[in-house]
Amino acid sequence: MNSSVYKAEYEDSLNPFYKGNPLIECLNPLLEFKDFFSLLTSTKPISRTEALKYTINQRDEFLTLLKHNFFVPSEKHYSLYRTIYNSLTSGYHLRKPIKKEVNLKLKSSYRNLHTASAIVSESTASLSSCLLGISGIGKTTIINKILSLYPGGISHNLPELDPFVQIPFIKIECPKDSSLKDLCLNFFGKLDALLSTSYQTIYGKKRETVDNMVLAMAKLTISHQIGMIIVDEIQHLTNVRSNSADIMLNFFVNLNNTLQVPIFIVGTPESINLFGKSHRLPRRWSGEGAEKWNKIPFNDEWKFIMEMLFKYQYTEEAIAYDEDWASLFYYHSQGIIDRAIRIFIEAQKRVLFSDLKKLSREIVEKTIKEKLWLEKDAMEAIRSKRKRDLSNYPDLYFPEEEIEINESKDYRALTIKKILEDFSIPINFYTSKLGYLLQNNPDYDNQRIALDIMLEYKKSNTDDTSKAKKKAPKLITNYTEGDLRKCYDNDLDNLHEKLLENDSLLNVSEYFLEEIS
Repeated sequence: MNSSVYKAEYEDSLNPFYKGNPLIECLNPLLEFKDFFSLLTSTKPISRTEALKYTINQRDEFLTLLKHNFFVPSEKHYSLYRTIYNSLTSGYHLRKPIKKEVNLKLKSSYRNLHTASAIVSESTASLSSCLLGISGIGKTTIINKILSLYPGGISHNLPELDPFVQIPFIKIECPKDSSLKDLCLNFFGKLDALLSTSYQTIYGKKRETVDNMVLAMAKLTISHQIGMIIVDEIQHLTNVRSNSADIMLNFFVNLNNTLQVPIFIVGTPESINLFGKSHRLPRRWSGEGAEKWNKIPFNDEWKFIMEMLFKYQYTEEAIAYDEDWASLFYYHSQGIIDRAIRIFIEAQKRVLFSDLKKLSREIVEKTIKEKLWLEKDAMEAIRSKRKRDLSNYPDLYFPEEEIEINESKDYRALTIKKILEDFSIPINFYTSKLGYLLQNNPDYDNQRIALDIMLEYKKSNTDDTSKAKKKAPKLITNYTEGDLRKCYDNDLDNLHEKLLENDSLLNVSEYFLEEIS
């Protein structure tokens, strides 16, 4: 048996609903955040001190590994872990180990998969959920790390059941052509790799019908007590015929309904289009919550990640980290952590294989221009925030995002904007001024530019106040004789009589009387 399969060890559950359920009591209980953080960071990149003991070529290898080993857990990672754990245990709660007679009741057609739900559970509540996030934000990384907290398989030998191997998770990729047959073959292959079985050979023969393969998938899901099926790259369905995408999504829903197996789907923002046709699908994929991960804002989380990243400088000399570095990397990565890490790695490699000894802003800019130029247009589109440009990169933004304009093209603007926000300077006051000052004063530091804008804002407020307090001088009139305004200005009380004296009023009644007579 595969080395990733372990013998079950049971621990009484503190949850009375889960007590006595061997499928749950063999799993680790829900971790507290500090324990989750500790386990996910147990494999760290080599430290700077250790790395400097090695040759340049070996340090180059360490940098390559940095993109796989560097990870900073956050609250959103822990939230996702809780979602997956609760979905997994809820599913196992609804189906304690199923006796082998149930397998015989599953008919050899896809249609019967719909009606078999009564055998398993009467509940129709959805256990499924989803994670949609932009490319490079770390979706696959965190899911793989969460799955690593569980054994690949757990061997049970219970007195009332035949021996079986429980598989908490199966992670498969959504086929690019939305083929159910390919999905089943992928599923069989994953089981074979884990259990050293031959399911793909037995059930995946060339002439095997899709219905029979689907039935085999259902039977194996039951016999191996699969806790959750994770389907990655669900956005592949956006590139196929609408009918094909609907068939695949409905198949996942039916698996959930019929076998009470939670389905967790993962994809990029364009996947949203798959759920817009009816309320049924969004409701199904929000059973345990639907996570949406956008780019990281320029905030304390980003600064902390950058500060941690800068600990792994393998160059001869290390530069001191400050907020300007966080701004520079944010400008060139737009909050996409994968790109920021790649910039950091490639810039260091350039230093290692040159006469230079440490990183500099010029090195970073040059590295981006020469090594990471393929993503230039995408970064400019995100920076511009214009829907017209962003529409070319559907994996990098959520369609419903609010689009802003007039973003400064200098990375220092991020830090300066934060200073101005802290002092409650209105954004509509400084937007154009900030861009002008940065362009015309490259030698000014951030504090100097922020101070200039604040002083100008204070001055404009003072001027406005002074203007408001000044009384407008009284207008001295000098009307000519016969001007009606002179009558009004001199004696308002006797205005009517004066107008009659001047023959300025027309007696309309005289004309009416004359006309009647």
